[in-house]
Amino acid sequence: MQRKTINTILLMLGSAIAGIIIFVAVVNRFMGPDGKSSRAIGLFSKTEIVSEAPPIKSDEEGKYLGSVGQVDGRFVNRNNMLAAGKGRIDGNVSAGPIPVSGLRLRLALNEAVWSEWVVTDALGKYSISVPTGEYRINGYDLDPELVNKLLVGKIESPRNAISRDILKVSETVHGRGIDLDFVTPVVKVAPTGAVKVSAPELISWKPYPGASKYRLSLTEWNRPADYQSQRRLCDWSNCPSVVGTQIDLNAHGIKLTAGKYYSYDIDALDDLERAISRSQYGVGRTDFFAVE
Repeated sequence: MQRKTINTILLMLGSAIAGIIIFVAVVNRFMGPDGKSSRAIGLFSKTEIVSEAPPIKSDEEGKYLGSVGQVDGRFVNRNNMLAAGKGRIDGNVSAGPIPVSGLRLRLALNEAVWSEWVVTDALGKYSISVPTGEYRINGYDLDPELVNKLLVGKIESPRNAISRDILKVSETVHGRGIDLDFVTPVVKVAPTGAVKVSAPELISWKPYPGASKYRLSLTEWNRPADYQSQRRLCDWSNCPSVVGTQIDLNAHGIKLTAGKYYSYDIDALDDLERAISRSQYGVGRTDFFAVE
């Protein structure tokens, strides 16, 4: 009888200890990283009623706004890496007049291989070690973690170009790689949200330093990201360029359709009508939609 009583007490004591361990584990699960604040919903924290819509945090704030690389359609092998060699392919990376130091990048070569990863030096220069031979550059790739530290608020310059020239690389003659420049984008202002088709349609943007003119591209969509439905209403080749920072669509005979979505892009042009920057491009993103 005494042994049975002792066993019962031990069982109760074990259950109590197990319960304490589970409770501590649950509390730790819902504690904040500082060990003080609770992150539990409805368990340790009181529900707070919010009377106004919280502001939406910008996806672009504190980030690089461009693409992390591009390759042409001829580049098909995404896995192989070229061994280092006695030849060199050199290039520069800048953000306007400022060299970009510490950026990690690689080049797509000969439709078949990636180069090794390299890092730009204090002057924004990079040098990629390759075997001697002939090369054609198909594109480039940037380290996505570093661009968000080194190129905050920038996009790739519209003047960046990938040459189709063949590079002959020897131990004494280096090949010329891609020179990459990054710029601040043109900032679009209006319209946003719902736009009445009966009202004058003004597309506007902020003035861009060094721009003499601006050029519009306008696309119509059935739905955002519905690429099969997109239709160019006004492309770079047939849209008017203007001196000011707005374009009246009605004045140029461009009509909107109720129920459709629209996206637009702006190129900033210099005195020779060469693009020096453009607005940030959002994949599948629309800027406004038309209503009656």
